[in-house]
Amino acid sequence: MKMVAQMKQRYNELMPSPSEVKYKMCVVEFNVPGAANGGTDKGPNGHRIDSIPIANGVVKAGGACDLIKYYHDKHDEFAAQVVNYDALIVRINPGQLSQGTPQGTQKKFDDLMNSLVAMGKPVWSSPGVQTKMGAKDALCKIRNLKCGLIDTFAYYDAETLEEQFKQTMAFQPRVIKQNRGSAGEGIWLCWLEGKDYCKKFGDASLGDDDKLRLMEMNDNHVEFHTVKEFITFCVHGPDHPDAGSWRSTFPGQYLKGGKEAGGQLVDQRLLPRISEGEVRVLMTGDVCQMIIHKKPEGGLSAVGGNSAYTYYEPSDPKYADLLAKLLYDIEHGLMDALELAGEPLPLLWTCDYIPKDAEDGTRGVTEYVVGEFNCSCVGVSKFQAVCGGEKTLADVSDEDYFEASKLTDLMGRQAMKMVAQMKQRYNELMPSPSEVKYKMCVVEFNVPGAANGGTDKGPNGHRIDSIPIANGVVKAGGACDLIKYYHDKHDEFAAQVVNYDALIVRINPGQLSQGTPQGTQKKFDDLMNSLVAMGKPVWSSPGVQTKMGAKDALCKIRNLKCGLIDTFAYYDAETLEEQFKQTMAFQPRVIKQNRGSAGEGIWLCWLEGKDYCKKFGDASLGDDDKLRLMEMNDNHVEFHTVKEFITFCVHGPDHPDAGSWRSTFPGQYLKGGKEAGGQLVDQRLLPRISEGEVRVLMTGDVCQMIIHKKPEGGLSAVGGNSAYTYYEPSDPKYADLLAKLLYDIEHGLMDALELAGEPLPLLWTCDYIPKDAEDGTRGVTEYVVGEFNCSCVGVSKFQAVCGGEKTLADVSDEDYFEASKLTDLMGRQAMKMVAQM
Repeated sequence: MKMVAQMKQRYNELMPSPSEVKYKMCVVEFNVPGAANGGTDKGPNGHRIDSIPIANGVVKAGGACDLIKYYHDKHDEFAAQVVNYDALIVRINPGQLSQGTPQGTQKKFDDLMNSLVAMGKPVWSSPGVQTKMGAKDALCKIRNLKCGLIDTFAYYDAETLEEQFKQTMAFQPRVIKQNRGSAGEGIWLCWLEGKDYCKKFGDASLGDDDKLRLMEMNDNHVEFHTVKEFITFCVHGPDHPDAGSWRSTFPGQYLKGGKEAGGQLVDQRLLPRISEGEVRVLMTGDVCQMIIHKKPEGGLSAVGGNSAYTYYEPSDPKYADLLAKLLYDIEHGLMDALELAGEPLPLLWTCDYIPKDAEDGTRGVTEYVVGEFNCSCVGVSKFQAVCGGEKTLADVSDEDYFEASKLTDLMGRQAMKMVAQMKQRYNELMPSPSEVKYKMCVVEFNVPGAANGGTDKGPNGHRIDSIPIANGVVKAGGACDLIKYYHDKHDEFAAQVVNYDALIVRINPGQLSQGTPQGTQKKFDDLMNSLVAMGKPVWSSPGVQTKMGAKDALCKIRNLKCGLIDTFAYYDAETLEEQFKQTMAFQPRVIKQNRGSAGEGIWLCWLEGKDYCKKFGDASLGDDDKLRLMEMNDNHVEFHTVKEFITFCVHGPDHPDAGSWRSTFPGQYLKGGKEAGGQLVDQRLLPRISEGEVRVLMTGDVCQMIIHKKPEGGLSAVGGNSAYTYYEPSDPKYADLLAKLLYDIEHGLMDALELAGEPLPLLWTCDYIPKDAEDGTRGVTEYVVGEFNCSCVGVSKFQAVCGGEKTLADVSDEDYFEASKLTDLMGRQAMKMVAQM
């Protein structure tokens, strides 16, 4: 009787919070100045109808919850107030903060929410989550997940549009959407004319003269154009000579201004079965509360107009496969794919799915793909049905109240669960689940006789970041052990590691040669290579570390978007003479030998008394052309002919054709050939390195952070002091840089580095150098890779306490939770990559 009475109890006002609670939250509202009730989403008491039930859901789950208001003219008081809560549930409709308020109010509020997120406090939903889940290009980011389509892309530049659209259009009819406009202008339905589609994406690519039938959605008018004409219209507009003749009354030029100015096209497959209706999955965190089929009554889709609704329990077998795939994607990187690593799932959100035929062509099988996410103040419909007038929560019928309370009570339980998960810190290795798909290990090595086992470790003998990395795997649903390599127990170690699905090696370069017999490093490397040959991922394997970190790595990526076409490695005199004469005719150079450590044999080279050619390959120097040379060990300058410099590099200063040299080092950089380290790397001199380098921090194929390193004194940010500025992966400042890196990853980075079949490193960095545009366009900055690093990259906020008596427990909460975003992402990426292999 007591439990029945409790279940039938309704609360039309905010329930008192318990006196002692673990977590204290608040529901944040905003009243539009001058609007009746404070907005059409509210009742006469100034509250959204669903706000009190949501807050009461937290209280019922054992937490404390207040209802608080944001006032634009009391921002500082609000900021001082909210910092005392463990989590915020923001219930402000999109756009309301810009109604009746000074310009910049929305940004000021968003900046405050982002500062709370940076402190490790959940904000449901944060500005970043709302923006990225609701963005038009969100569907491009989930293209490799089960809920996405592989042939979904976003275009920010003409080159990618031309290359990728020719492939997607050869495969299936398309919907091409611009990022601007609001009435269907710049939204084109595209069909291939006079030619069959290919059966598999990537099997074919269209030519410029292939024909398209196009329909613009603002007025449904139809045009016929070639592929080249359509691409030209999208990039340059209808007046360009290659655009043909257009009936559209809008100007095209959809990429104008670049990503920062909203220049973007999204390319999606046209899914005609949307006319059968969409399937909405209502989620709170990682739990489905309800599934709704929305069948349009007239019109193509259930968006807008009238729809017939059918409601299903999450357990209904009709949508079991759909829901299972969504939950799989949540567990295996949905938030990472959306560039939201470290953010919690929204507290209340929806996924709208569109039906389609089976990807493999099986007749009678229906599959579903996401058409849209929504997490921007999703309303609880049976409460919000009475908003906007004189009715309050008390006017909601008992039937609707108790039905809707199932959702808000679930939200309360989920909020408490997610805060607990984010507040939990683990200073020791977490126990692995009893049943797992994949079992991994983190491999360490303690230098014999060294305090703590090395300066990278704490008094427990572990690297400070090793335990969080292993725990990241456990949090992602895997098993992970911490194991040690001992040079005198090699065979026991070899027998042990063969039982793991993957190894995460956390041994600093050179440590295996300290205090160990000669050949220990090779013995360990040979073992790792044998595991790679068995198909087991080793992060990072000896081959990956060597080839990504090699001086000639930049030569191998010269044809990728992140490389420079005029970058070469020389192993013999003939290639040096032929190629250097071309590169030197084009741009100033940096010539680096493979030996030496203090700048000897690193030469900056400028052409004297002659102009550089405009395009690489247009000219080649003669033996008697003159060079100005600076050796980096002491910055002394010499003047020589091309022939004298090449002779010095090959034969040394004493050869009769070498001229007279002031350098105190012997040249002969190719001596002994490649096997003996005889090598020169020829790179373009990029003087804008003085503006700083841009480090992209990657885990697998996901960017976790971008850091600009500005040198404070000196030419580059390598060594010395630097000023660091941190950027989210989504920041438009480096959107083009990151898009090109991800393109290169997908289109052959590892192949170019002669690492085909190896997984990407689990934790790695790319350091980029700025340069002027290759085509000479003034004011445009491009970036090229100056260096890769994947050799035991440290997690800096953990490793900051290593080398003495401090352990992981001594890392501050703020640094712990910030750094855990990276190690947790590493765990999810490790699980994903093992599954892919």
